[in-house]
Amino acid sequence: MNDSYFFIVGEPIAEDIYRRIAPERRSKYIGVVDDALARNISKGNTGNAGLFTTASDMVPFCSMIMNGGKYNGIRILKARTIKKMVKVVDPRFGRALGWDVASANSRMKGHSFSPETIVHGGFVGTLLVIDIKNKD
Repeated sequence: MNDSYFFIVGEPIAEDIYRRIAPERRSKYIGVVDDALARNISKGNTGNAGLFTTASDMVPFCSMIMNGGKYNGIRILKARTIKKMVKVVDPRFGRALGWDVASANSRMKGHSFSPETIVHGGFVGTLLVIDIKNKD
């Protein structure tokens, strides 16, 4: 993964990075956390918001999750780490560590996916859905 960043508020972002994460660059907010609450806490450096990436970087990440921590046969995370990441922490809320598994909002994954599907929704409408069982 070469194009995934948490930017430090107030520090300049290199032009080549701007071109990779937002080639059309139509907003002055590129590289700035859009979630006002997260942006106002610690000037946006909260860790819960503001990950900027590209589709090219998401492919190996999702593949690694779907394959129990391996990407292209190389172990990145232990299988037990992936299992902990996607296990519901509290059944009342249906959420795992960073993932929606069975909350009221998990309907975003629809009916076509297995119960082992994890979802992460971004503040500005991005949605990452990984069906671990069916590897979709």
